[in-house]
Amino acid sequence: MGTLWRDATARRSAHDRGGWPAARGAQLSAGRNPHANLGLGGLVMGAGKYDASGRYFRAAVREKADFWQAHYNLALSLTYQHKYAEAEAAYRDVLRIVPAHTATLQNLGGVLVGLGDYTGAAECFRRVRACYDEMS
Repeated sequence: MGTLWRDATARRSAHDRGGWPAARGAQLSAGRNPHANLGLGGLVMGAGKYDASGRYFRAAVREKADFWQAHYNLALSLTYQHKYAEAEAAYRDVLRIVPAHTATLQNLGGVLVGLGDYTGAAECFRRVRACYDEMS
């Protein structure tokens, strides 16, 4: 485990103590690295800064359009903010890339319930069940 691991561990320890800069609203920059943006977005989201985390996830998606993990985390941050229409679009982006991602289907179903689309939600939940039935 190299320097990056030690640095990440030190930052995480500082975050756990409430001293991590993003927890206090400091601006961090990952540049044009989609994986760094995904990681920073996750740390910021863990600090409850959902709007700020969305900026990192959007940056990751801009740099790598098929980065389903960035789309998924963007959808989560939007869901936490109750921005259900935007979250629906982000979850559908994930499903465009990974059609049978069960966590996405489950979360999309919940978002559709929030939007009042009970038929669409039921279809998502049926697809989740079908995915698990195929694995049995």
